Amino acid sequence: MTKRLRRLYLNAGQMKAGTTYLFGILKKHRQIFFSPEKELNYLSQRYGSVRILSDFVRKRKAQKFALNELSSDRAIYRYQYLLQWAADYLRPVNTPGWYEDMFKGIRDDQWAADFSNLTCTIPPQGLEEVGRLAGDLRVTYCFRDPVARAFSHAKFHLKFGGQDSDLSALPTDALRALLLSPNILPQSQTEEHVDRLVAAFGPGRVRLIQCEDMWADPQKTVDAICAFLDIPPLESEIPLDPVNVGPRAEMTPELAAVFEEIFAPYRQAMVRVREKYGDLVIS
Repeated sequence: MTKRLRRLYLNAGQMKAGTTYLFGILKKHRQIFFSPEKELNYLSQRYGSVRILSDFVRKRKAQKFALNELSSDRAIYRYQYLLQWAADYLRPVNTPGWYEDMFKGIRDDQWAADFSNLTCTIPPQGLEEVGRLAGDLRVTYCFRDPVARAFSHAKFHLKFGGQDSDLSALPTDALRALLLSPNILPQSQTEEHVDRLVAAFGPGRVRLIQCEDMWADPQKTVDAICAFLDIPPLESEIPLDPVNVGPRAEMTPELAAVFEEIFAPYRQAMVRVREKYGDLVIS
């Protein structure tokens, strides 16, 4: 690291708990600066154990970025910015200043925002190091009913991997193995995640968002986030339609039995989180 961000706003998890919906809203705020890539996943690689930013992955994302972002009609200065950003993104991840360069062009009054769900998997020592990356750091954490979240996550995971996303087509043993794998289970560990985030950053720099509440009243959630970040309320209209919806599939009784067996106990952990950290819940 050769630089230090002035302000850093992290949304630390969970997968399939409304983070993409929230990103779509907050990226319209003039004082929140997102890089072209919503989930940089640098912090979990640098300070955790997840290795997701391989040369292959960055190249594939850059190709997708080029097709989506550079194919539209934009002003020339925007093309210059996007091309420079892509060149920085394709550098080796251990390049000094790599993460900070993802936010080139940020103004002093803006928060650098990184909505990487894998941030919640970083261990305590790594989170302490993350806390030193910026002069001011704030964190929100989105969570969701563990059974519903895991069902959505498992479908999306299979689709992302190019597999049949019909969970009912999987043999029971294969389904259980998928749900208990590092790809799915760790994202349901709400209590462990929140305990680590609060211990590392302090309660004043952490806020919790239950996505069911956010979907019911997104304006309340967004207003609370803006207050948490000490920025004016968002002036843009807030969309109500869901985003990043996974493959459609029915929760059959057979599937429900497996999901309830594995993930229902995490509901009690979620209750404990709300009891312990009720004053941090902003949705």
